[in-house]
Amino acid sequence: EEEETATEVNPCLQRHFERLTAGVRKSSVLVPLCGKSFDLVWLAEQGLQVVGVECSRRVIAKFASEQGFDLSAGDAPEAGASMSAWFAGPCTVFEGDWFDVTPSVLGGQFDLAYDHAALTAVDPKLRAAYAEALRAALGPSGRVLLVASEFDEASVDAALLALGPHSLSEKDLRELF
Repeated sequence: EEEETATEVNPCLQRHFERLTAGVRKSSVLVPLCGKSFDLVWLAEQGLQVVGVECSRRVIAKFASEQGFDLSAGDAPEAGASMSAWFAGPCTVFEGDWFDVTPSVLGGQFDLAYDHAALTAVDPKLRAAYAEALRAALGPSGRVLLVASEFDEASVDAALLALGPHSLSEKDLRELF
């Protein structure tokens, strides 16, 4: 089965972009569990400094290849460092575990974050830790655009839910943030 190349920006991101960036247009955006989303490119085209986090080097390489970017490694991580930086066109993508994210690892705090189904991919037992890492990575007035689905998990085969996505209610979201 061949994977599709993402070439369109998420409609929710386009629809809510002005509200997300109001007053902070020339700023930085963090994209957790970014995969090979075309949204990274689109965010960079809007003038933002884009930093993604992805656990798979293969996915990072596919993103660069599919978008026609050269992929180059950042500075060698310090001994024992949990993440490696990769540069793909206008985007920086850190390879590593989201739960190891800190502002010092990522080079500072961010003005914005864009989560497209990342939180719903996380095991519900780990959502609080995910949210804590995201809050720590954002500056004091940081804003988040989070795109998630709410559905009746009881109506879905448990085997299919094992790896996500998981339903995320507005109530759950408000408790996390």
